[in-house]
Amino acid sequence: MSEGTGVIWYGDAVKGAIRSETAKRVDRGGRSRRDYIRVKLGRSQPVRIYSKNAGRSRKGMSPSQPGEYPKKVLGNLWRNIQMEMDLATLSARVGTNVLYGKFLELGTQKMARRPWLSRGLHENIVNLRMILEGRAPAALPSVETGGAGDTAGTGGGVA
Repeated sequence: MSEGTGVIWYGDAVKGAIRSETAKRVDRGGRSRRDYIRVKLGRSQPVRIYSKNAGRSRKGMSPSQPGEYPKKVLGNLWRNIQMEMDLATLSARVGTNVLYGKFLELGTQKMARRPWLSRGLHENIVNLRMILEGRAPAALPSVETGGAGDTAGTGGGVA
């Protein structure tokens, strides 16, 4: 073995670059899932407004069927779908702080499931896999039109 070959080790720089690229992909995947779910929850329905003693109450006149994405009445769930990125674990969480989101997802004794979170993952899994593998185009197809348009948006944290 000769003394003068001099091997230069770039291991730490390479690990840092890989971690940085992985964080970008996980963040983009989380935003993609969040935005996909927001589009699917964006279906409106006719609403009837009832006057009550202390204010108004709204009731959807064409509610979603069991197994469908929930339809909007006021849009609280739709507005509160959020994504949170954890750089320490390189993971992203998508969810909501709206209590009834859980009831829609899992159902209750009196209401069948209207899965929106798990369904949004399963329907978007091909795009998520492409993003994580680095094979996704810069602009993913739009959910509504099938045309070009980046599904990434700005996000808040999960409360």
